Amino acid sequence: MRDGNGSKEALRRRVAQLKESIERVRRGPFERGRRHVVRPALAAAAIVVVALVIAFSGFTRGPVVPVASPSTQPPQSSQPVTSSQPPTSSPTAATATSSATPAPTTDPRAVSVTTGASLGEVRWAPDGSTFALLDQVPAVIHFFSRAGKSLGDVPGRNMGWIDATKYIVLRWPDSDPSAAQAFIGRVGQTVLTQIPGVYGYGEDMLGNGHGAVALPLPSVIEQYVVWSDGRLSQPRPGWPVAWSNDGQELAVLYDDQSAVQSWFYVVGPSGQRLAAVNLGEVAEGLQVLFSPDGRKVALSVGPDLTPCILDIPTGRTVSFGSWARSIAWASDTRLLTIPADSTKPMSLEAWDLAGKPVQIPAQAADRVGVSGTGVVAFVQEDPSGITGAPRALVLLDPPKEPTRIGFAGQIGLPYWSPDGEIAVVISYYPSNTTEAFFITP
Repeated sequence: MRDGNGSKEALRRRVAQLKESIERVRRGPFERGRRHVVRPALAAAAIVVVALVIAFSGFTRGPVVPVASPSTQPPQSSQPVTSSQPPTSSPTAATATSSATPAPTTDPRAVSVTTGASLGEVRWAPDGSTFALLDQVPAVIHFFSRAGKSLGDVPGRNMGWIDATKYIVLRWPDSDPSAAQAFIGRVGQTVLTQIPGVYGYGEDMLGNGHGAVALPLPSVIEQYVVWSDGRLSQPRPGWPVAWSNDGQELAVLYDDQSAVQSWFYVVGPSGQRLAAVNLGEVAEGLQVLFSPDGRKVALSVGPDLTPCILDIPTGRTVSFGSWARSIAWASDTRLLTIPADSTKPMSLEAWDLAGKPVQIPAQAADRVGVSGTGVVAFVQEDPSGITGAPRALVLLDPPKEPTRIGFAGQIGLPYWSPDGEIAVVISYYPSNTTEAFFITP
């Protein structure tokens, strides 16, 4: 594909990849629990396209530029990790110059951390001292301290925290995107230790921060394994979707091809099934969210199925409202949603555990999330729909007055630290540049 037509095709594919990255930024943290069931043949085709995008992405990618003030807190020290196999490429370092200057945020309460061409999701360490920032093209993971100091980069498509300092990073060679390799790393170090085996597409890799990481396998039959205590489990059916806060329960999506049925399971640490919900033929736009105490799961599954709250101890479900484009637990007993029905105005709604509506003040919103301290955050997009029009992030923290923070580009929901005291927001600009910001309630 070195001729002119091949180059154009590669460029078109990369543009498609960047558009997907933009959507992931806009959807925010719920992308981790949001999924479409795709037949294996289609999934394999999608993997090949992504691999081609990565292979041709180098000619337009700009550097990542840390812009926050240096931290007075040094990075955590740790003992060297013995490598059983060296990484496929050397870790990169953030540079001091930028090829593109993004438009500034419209509010000084958002403090810039770094800029880059395709910044995506954020993964906070379980103790909140550091966070990982996933870069989409090329696949690089940037580590920062809570104060915004760069702690180094490693190549990778996805990562999951094992504990406060160790993580697993997933990457694959361009020649075979279905055979990803997994490595254990430590914050502040560049040596990685390879985990035996090959793994599937990296979006479904999940770390619980309590010693376990779920890794999908490259199988025609959907399977995954769990790494914990230095070893891998036997393959288990399905694809990992979300961990509970305490890391004791894992949500799994399973596509039963023989029966043309999709199932949602909650499993325990050893893979034992705790509760199940039949999702019908296709789980379109599935959103999954554990309640803070881990006893319930909210499910929103496309326009053809009524969303529900699953009580894990009893296995019972309670329906609520209609298909939601965004869901968030305000507490263990109250669920917030934004309806996906285009005939209704996008406004915040609330539900109790019986599936009954709860009266709350009217709030126009496009997406909603809640911090660990109960601060409700929702994104308000410009109603004109003009690309590049300012967006606003609204924080509700009674009895304080609502806080409205303006951004110059499209934004996703905040990625809150575990203690809920600080969050990272990603902003996308029309110039194909992204920027990460710190915000505080």
